[in-house]
Amino acid sequence: MSAVLQIQEETAAPAAPPRPNVDRQAANANKKKRREEEAKWRPDHSTPYWIHQLALKTDKASYVYHMALVRAQQSLYFFYHTLPDDVDAVSAAEAEINKRFEAIEKQLGDEIARCKAIIDGIGADLPTGYSGDPEIHEVAMYTPEAKRFATLVENYDQLNQQMDVLWYAGHVNRKVRAQKMQEYRNLLVSFSRWIYVESRRAKNAVREHRMMRDASRIAREKAKVTGQRQADGDVVTAAPKEAAAGVASAKATKRGQAASAEA
Repeated sequence: MSAVLQIQEETAAPAAPPRPNVDRQAANANKKKRREEEAKWRPDHSTPYWIHQLALKTDKASYVYHMALVRAQQSLYFFYHTLPDDVDAVSAAEAEINKRFEAIEKQLGDEIARCKAIIDGIGADLPTGYSGDPEIHEVAMYTPEAKRFATLVENYDQLNQQMDVLWYAGHVNRKVRAQKMQEYRNLLVSFSRWIYVESRRAKNAVREHRMMRDASRIAREKAKVTGQRQADGDVVTAAPKEAAAGVASAKATKRGQAASAEA
């Protein structure tokens, strides 16, 4: 029996190494520093139309500012300032972005109006904990759409405060409050990511359009060298095989004429 136990001890897997101690405070500080660096992004050789002071009273709205507005601002800048407006794909993406803005603005506005009506109906007391200094973020505005996104973040901050009022008034429980906050947080973050994807698709469409335009221009330049034109006036190039066959036929004809002259 002891031999069996000894064999089991020898064949047992080695113990897993202990998990390293993670300094949560340092990790959070590094995360905050990284987000602040991302928020300081400024495009080269561009001046913002104005600097918007974004005053947020809830930490959840500050999270949406870093994870949604900061990144959407960059995508919107490259979309509206670097892509031409004479490409169908860009015009379609711009129309879809405006459509999404209108839908989210209406959805968030209706939710805020509904919560305000409930608060007025039950006579809930407004919170006093938000009376301190709010967290100020300076946002450089390069497009009107960036200002619209900043307004969405401000409205989300207002919705968080309203849900706290209803929670303390006993009208909603903790689960409903958390679900509502998470729903609109995910909505704004996913909207920011969608704007990035649409801007990349539009950029790829512009690149493809330019490649096709350059290829067409090169084909026209080559056709001008050959001097061949169609009946409608468009310049075309001869096929390589047909041109080679024509040269070979001409050489054969000359050799036949020379042989006939010698005979």
